[in-house]
Amino acid sequence: MSALTKAGKLRNKSDQHSEAISALQADWQGFDAEGVLSSYQGPALLLSETGAIERANAIAAYNSVLCGLGVIELLADLPLILESHAALTKRITLQQDHERKHVYDITLLPALSISQAAPRILMLARDVSVDANLIEALTHSRSLFKDLAQCTSDFMWEIDSSNRFSYVSPPETLGYEASDLLGCSPEMLAASPAMAEAIQSSFASRRAVQEEEIWIRSAHGKELCLRYSARPVFDLENNLIGARGVGRDVTEEKLKERETQAVRRRDDLIAAIAHATQRATTPVSMLEEAAKELAHALEAHSVWIEDTSQNVAPISWTGGNGAPQEAMVHEFLDLLSGDLSQRPVLVQRYGQVNLVFQTCYNGAVNGRVCMCLPEANDDIIDLIEPVADHLAITLAQGAQLAELNRFSNTDDLTGLLNRRAFYRIGQELILRPDWSGAFLYIDVDNFKALNDTAGHRAGDTLLQKLAAILNRGSSSAAHAVRLGGDEFGVLVEGMDGKQASAFATRILVAFEKVVHNMPEATPQLGLSIGIVEHESNLHIEASLESDGEEALKTLIAQADAALYHVKHGDKGGWHLASKETLSQKISADTKIKITTTAQQSEKEHADANFQGGGVL
Repeated sequence: MSALTKAGKLRNKSDQHSEAISALQADWQGFDAEGVLSSYQGPALLLSETGAIERANAIAAYNSVLCGLGVIELLADLPLILESHAALTKRITLQQDHERKHVYDITLLPALSISQAAPRILMLARDVSVDANLIEALTHSRSLFKDLAQCTSDFMWEIDSSNRFSYVSPPETLGYEASDLLGCSPEMLAASPAMAEAIQSSFASRRAVQEEEIWIRSAHGKELCLRYSARPVFDLENNLIGARGVGRDVTEEKLKERETQAVRRRDDLIAAIAHATQRATTPVSMLEEAAKELAHALEAHSVWIEDTSQNVAPISWTGGNGAPQEAMVHEFLDLLSGDLSQRPVLVQRYGQVNLVFQTCYNGAVNGRVCMCLPEANDDIIDLIEPVADHLAITLAQGAQLAELNRFSNTDDLTGLLNRRAFYRIGQELILRPDWSGAFLYIDVDNFKALNDTAGHRAGDTLLQKLAAILNRGSSSAAHAVRLGGDEFGVLVEGMDGKQASAFATRILVAFEKVVHNMPEATPQLGLSIGIVEHESNLHIEASLESDGEEALKTLIAQADAALYHVKHGDKGGWHLASKETLSQKISADTKIKITTTAQQSEKEHADANFQGGGVL
């Protein structure tokens, strides 16, 4: 049986006692005191005028506290009762040592004994300890709750049936007084209109929640994170009548958590970029890996990375929605001033959110980046700033690697492929089973005479202009090489003999214009070009590197032989080796020698046995 149920039964019994006592008080003269003593359902004593106990009913007989301390407490009142012939009711509280308190409502009635010999006093007691203790506990608890509510930094509230605050104890951080909130809807605490419904359902909770979080607005307009617990309140008939809850301001904790997450996110991104840089082997792959890591970390739709030194071509990465338009990207990038202190910029144009920023290395801008993001977020600027420093290192490493590759693979004077790089590329191409194309072997006529008369500077200038012609007149499938001295070559993919001959003609015409505009050039300067066509059906199936090298050497030797045909003619033209000659089997003991100078014996050229040709 619960304490409340017991208290209810005791209260009903006490009420019955009260009714009996009231009846006695209304007509107490002439009543039968001993009869009342035996029939009274609570403790009852019959006292002498000195306070001595003459009779006691069964309930009082076993109540040592009432018979002892209780009677002593009432001794001063007995003479007054007998003198005035009036009843007296009072509440007394008794406590023996450290035992619990006993509270009684006492009624004293003057009465005559049966013998009528001496006056007597009837003492009727009603035990109200439960009621008194409950009231005291509730009073103390409410006082304690109010004290705690005033002392705590938590936000306590109660919502009534109309979903409005009926009690609040807002902490100082909210900036509200209790009077500001009482009678108001919790929606007023919403940080934004979109949060109003969530705020209402959190404070006027229809279910028990534990340690959930919601962002609210303080009286000063500051957003605060409230970690709260709440539960609905029901009446005795299980009708919902409101809700109660308590919340704690954890804004500082959440901000620190966000900061920690941002640092971890930044460090992870920096580590990913560094790892991608180490994993890549070429400048392009380094930037491509960096772009992928940036896009993955920031959920970007596309990333554009531009090396301002132009050692590495711009890198464009897209997540599948189409590559970013270069013109639009440069429109965004042009918003960067080049100032070393300029922060990243969020640009919202054309229905897109773009983040543009620059990278700086060794006190200079070395890169520009444009990223298309799913949404605007100012926090991303704080994230990208330290990342930009590490991306600048990646760009610098890529540019340095590109520079090293250029020095390793190109000719210093002309910028064309050197012999080593050309052989590597040519061998990879010619080993392909379906590869076809042509090789042009080019030699400058009377170049030594130019050096002897105008000096080596004029000779170097002429070679640089020839290299520019070879680069300008070829496509991305053409690979121009300086074989040595004044000898050059162009390996062109997908060209047959006719197309290669037309290409050679364009080279001759362009070179003639260059010579015409050189005051120090001799009239005899010109070009001799040997052309050989390589068809896929003539390709020797091979998978070894040595086979590719031998096949390329053979192709170059055939073009050299075609060049010999021009050099020993009128010079200044081109010659295409015939397919019939090329289809003849080359003897296994024939030694192929690649010419690196313009002087070869007539016997070595004649042994190659080429025929036919055209001279411009």
